[in-house]
Amino acid sequence: MIRSPFVALVTASLFASSCAALRPGREPVPATGEVELQVFSGFAPPTTGAALPAKRIVVLVDATRSMLRRGAHGGTLFDAARSGAADVLRGAADGDEVALHALGNRRSSGCGVPERLAGPDGGAARARSLAALAQLAPEGEGSVATSLHEIQTELDAEGATRRTRVVVFTDLEDACGGDLCRAAESLVQAGGWVDLRVVGDAPPPACIAALRPSPAVPGRAASYLSPPPPLFRVVDDKTEVHSVLASGQAGSGAVTARAGLVALEVDLLPPERVGPFRLHAGESVRVRLLDFPGAVPPERAWQVERTGEEFERRTPGEPTAASTESAP
Repeated sequence: MIRSPFVALVTASLFASSCAALRPGREPVPATGEVELQVFSGFAPPTTGAALPAKRIVVLVDATRSMLRRGAHGGTLFDAARSGAADVLRGAADGDEVALHALGNRRSSGCGVPERLAGPDGGAARARSLAALAQLAPEGEGSVATSLHEIQTELDAEGATRRTRVVVFTDLEDACGGDLCRAAESLVQAGGWVDLRVVGDAPPPACIAALRPSPAVPGRAASYLSPPPPLFRVVDDKTEVHSVLASGQAGSGAVTARAGLVALEVDLLPPERVGPFRLHAGESVRVRLLDFPGAVPPERAWQVERTGEEFERRTPGEPTAASTESAP
C-alpha cells in the first residue's frame, strides 16, 4: 500500500508523541531563593543609660598566647576580642569614663601581671584607649581572675566600684589559674557590674549566669555574652510539621531554600523565630536581627529586607533584679 508523504509525516509524529508519553516524566525543578541572616549582638544598645550620671567602663582584654588561635571565621580569637573591645569603647556615652586593661601583652617566662594601658583620666581617655588597643599584641601569659581582683582593688581605692562596668574579652583558656567565679562575685558584691564576653567556642561558666547581685546593690549583676554567631534553619511554614529546607550560620552568607512560605528558627537564648514570610523564586532575602540581652528589659528585634517589605517584632523582657536599679 502506498502512503502519501503527508500521511507518513502525521504517522511519524503521532508515534513520536506516543513514545514520549510512555517515557517516565521528569519532575519539575523546584523554584528556589536565597536567605541570609545577620545578627548584631551587644550587651545593650549604646543609648542605654546615656542619660545617667557619668560612669566608668573598664575594658579588660585577654592578650595571652592562647588568643592567637584561629576562630571559626579564619581570624584569630584576639582579632575578635580587639574588635569587640573597640566597639565597646566607641559606644561609650560622652559622659562615660573609660579605661583599657590588658593581660599577656608583655613577653614573660611566667605569668605576667595585668596592666592598665589607658584611662580613665581626662576626656581623651577613649582616644588613648583605642590607640593602645590598636598596638596590643598577645605575647605572654596572665590570669583573668587576678586581673579582676586588681581592677577591683583600684576601683575600691578610688570609690568608683559602684558606678563601674567591667567588660572582659577572653577565651577562658587561663594557664595561670585563679578562680574566675570568685573574682566576679567579689566585684559584683562590692557593687560593680561584670560583663564577660567569651570569644571562641568555650562555654561560659554557669556560675557567671547564676551570679546574683548584692542585697545592698540590687541593680548590679554579672552576665555573659558569647560572640560565636548562632546557627539557623529555614523551615517550611505551610504545614504543621515544619520541614527544614536549609541551614546555615549567621554571617556566613546566604543559603538556598525552596521558594514558598518560610520561617527562620535561630539558636539564641531564648530561641527566636523570624516570620513567617514568603520567599519568592530567584529572590535574595536578608534578615537582620538585633539581640541586646543586657538591656533593661532585654531587647530583641528583627527585620526582613525584601522588596521594601518589613516585619518587626520585639520579645518582652522578663522582670529581673536589675530592673530595680539602672544598670551601668
